[in-house]
Amino acid sequence: MRKKQIAIFVLIQLGVIIGLFLLSEYNYLIFHLTMETLMVILGLSIFILGLLTRNIKKDDFLFNVSFSLFITGVILFVHALTYQGMDFIPGYDSNLPTQLWIVAGYVQAITLVLGIVLFEKKANQYIVLSCYFIISLALVILAFTGIFPDCFIEGSGLTLFKEISEYIIILFFVIAFFLVARIKDKFSNKFFIMFSIALINFMVARFVFATYNDIFGFRFFLGHVFNLNGYIIMYISLLSVKVSVPLEEKFVDLSKHIDELENSIKVVTKSEQIFKSLYEESPLGYQSLDINGNFLLVNNAYLDLLGYKREEMLGRNFGEFMDVSSMRKMPETFKGFLDSGEVDVIFDMIHKDGHSIPVRFLGKISRDKKGEFKQTHCILSDFTKILNYQNFLKDNEARFRLILNSTEEGIYGIDNNGLCTFVNKGFLKLLGYDSEEEVLGKDVHDLIHHTYSDGVKFPKQECDLIKAVTK
Repeated sequence: MRKKQIAIFVLIQLGVIIGLFLLSEYNYLIFHLTMETLMVILGLSIFILGLLTRNIKKDDFLFNVSFSLFITGVILFVHALTYQGMDFIPGYDSNLPTQLWIVAGYVQAITLVLGIVLFEKKANQYIVLSCYFIISLALVILAFTGIFPDCFIEGSGLTLFKEISEYIIILFFVIAFFLVARIKDKFSNKFFIMFSIALINFMVARFVFATYNDIFGFRFFLGHVFNLNGYIIMYISLLSVKVSVPLEEKFVDLSKHIDELENSIKVVTKSEQIFKSLYEESPLGYQSLDINGNFLLVNNAYLDLLGYKREEMLGRNFGEFMDVSSMRKMPETFKGFLDSGEVDVIFDMIHKDGHSIPVRFLGKISRDKKGEFKQTHCILSDFTKILNYQNFLKDNEARFRLILNSTEEGIYGIDNNGLCTFVNKGFLKLLGYDSEEEVLGKDVHDLIHHTYSDGVKFPKQECDLIKAVTK
């Protein structure tokens, strides 16, 4: 595929060269203006490309190159307008367009070299570009005012200054090549090769223009072709570095982000499935309310407890599912829940078939990063069995006390510390106490075992009763 692209590019170039040659044979002035116009367009395109992609890939050297080619292209366009026979700017002979050609060469070659040097110095690019523009404008003005050295004399041809200047410009291109080669690790190998080929085209063009005799001859045509070819290759190389490579890098980064995102989605999905399983299959009921007490979430256990479908509860107020007594205390309880952030309460909830169910709610408040209310989270359980068990214990306790109080003998109970836990009426009567409060929680040894019959103090550690309960 790569070889095919190169072959197509070469064929297109050959086609363009043949077309331009035929145009030069037909009308050399149109050919010349076309060549310089193409270089202006390419130079402008390169500069706009460098400007628009500066945020994608900030590279001061490439930005300098793009501006250098743009300024050079503009000078070459002015050079074309002053060319012999164009008559766009009257009053000048063939010396002016030749001077502008040399000015363009110096600007292009020197700015390329400075661009590399200043790139390593980390100079302010806008100041550098402003200097490029001012110097270029000054050289053009010098050419138009006749101060710039003569490059072509009618009847004599090219001046020595012009011929030497072409070789000096070539030397600057050579220097630019070696400077770029020294920092080529900062660029891709593809860019370095194409940049080098572009410089070779510029050098060949300058060499041809240093030795031509006929401004309408084939050598003159060939020089313009090499110069244009240098612009085209430079444009392609900058397009590769400023757009293709960054886009490839962005694509690679994007691919990595996509992979990371997919992995994150898998983790989140798995976590969501685990949460959903715990949420839906939990044996305990769960509910979440908004700040107004309306249902946001309920799980299956809660729905089974009250006999409702999910859509019958979501969005409705919590109080709608309570009996009257619980509904009365709901506003105050919910306000306390919001203030404290926690709740442990029993409400009588109404089953769908109408019967009441005591339900215990344990809840917390969820808040955002600013501390603002988000929602409640409550787990709940049917408290019916526990209440029944508590009632059973109360009933048994009443029967137990009835049995204890029916006997005349004193009966009491103590804990592991020897403290009294209960007494019957016989105990109180025998020992002369008026109420249980006088003995409950007191040390029984101190109450009834404190001395022997002869009045000697009975040590607590020797008391068989205390030994029995503290083993």
